[in-house]
Amino acid sequence: MGIPLQSWCIHEFDTHVKVEHTTNNISENLNSWIDELRSLPALHMLESIRRKLMKMANKRLEALKKWDGNVPPAVCKKLAKMQDKGRFVTVLCASETKFEVKDALIYYNVDLENYTCDCGFWQVSGIPCKHAMAVITTKRLNIRDFVHKYLTKEYYLKTYSHVINPIPNEFLWPEIEHIEVLPPMKKKMLGRPKKNRKKSKDEPVKHKRSGGVRCSGCGEFGHNARTCKGCGSTSTHKSVKTGNSSQSAHNISAIVRVSPTNVVGCSQPLTTSGPLYCSQNASQPSQPYNNRANPGKTVQKKDSIIHVSV
Repeated sequence: MGIPLQSWCIHEFDTHVKVEHTTNNISENLNSWIDELRSLPALHMLESIRRKLMKMANKRLEALKKWDGNVPPAVCKKLAKMQDKGRFVTVLCASETKFEVKDALIYYNVDLENYTCDCGFWQVSGIPCKHAMAVITTKRLNIRDFVHKYLTKEYYLKTYSHVINPIPNEFLWPEIEHIEVLPPMKKKMLGRPKKNRKKSKDEPVKHKRSGGVRCSGCGEFGHNARTCKGCGSTSTHKSVKTGNSSQSAHNISAIVRVSPTNVVGCSQPLTTSGPLYCSQNASQPSQPYNNRANPGKTVQKKDSIIHVSV
């Protein structure tokens, strides 16, 4: 593969660094954290990053004061998880500090004095594994006493004890005579400026998820309802509007076929060819209705004409 085992295989990890897995997530988080600041000029970008770091360090120091005990809350959650997993193993005592733990069909040696287990998780992460947790629970010992010192409140405080000092605004900086510092010459390149990071050669390419277009009218794939030509299993009927009401063309043709000799309200006899003009309200006299715009006036409603081609 070309990648050293120390970078991805847990049994080859450096036990001095207490981490249970190694990834490049920290660089990914940093990229997303300063993504909005990348397009700023160099001075403004560095000042913005400094302020964010100063704010983050102070926020974590304030949160540290609320901790209960010498172990961070995140480590306490991992301890509870390991303690729950340790309920399903069997502990065999060899001495006061050495034990043999059976997990399924495999036996692991646990040494409480040297903080070691054959699975290697305790040495790498600094947190007791489920085998060591089963031993600690069986002996009724304090779980937090077996956490590595790097994961305690004392060392957490040392990490953020360095103060990031504030810097005066650039308008208050003293001016230096006879020296004029100009920004670097910037050459405009072709195309849009690239903002995304450069991916490594062995990084997998993420493909966009795409699905076929399906018509909601006929149910066929390859087109939508707007471009549907009615070639599917079902077809839609266009509605013919008549004044204040709408009636589908399919229903009109059905009415014509029921009365082939005469249609009530038609101004001429029905024939097999030529246009047919039907009055919607021919069988009933037109009735006046109140005009909403002018309540005092009445307006005669005109008959709506339907043009049907037979």
